[in-house]
Amino acid sequence: MLPYDAARTRPDPRASVLDFYESAYRAGAGRAGWDMDRLACPGGMTDPLLRFRATAPSAHE
Repeated sequence: MLPYDAARTRPDPRASVLDFYESAYRAGAGRAGWDMDRLACPGGMTDPLLRFRATAPSAHE
């Protein structure tokens, strides 16, 4: 569980929420026995390389 105030007060709230989502996905997928490497979508939301790009500041910030 990630309480709103805990995420909001962190130095990078967006990255904190994305890390939480990633960890929840991995926990659920692992428990369900999913092959996360096979199910990864290059260029999509499950692309492991996008995780690093998502935490970098965008031109809109």
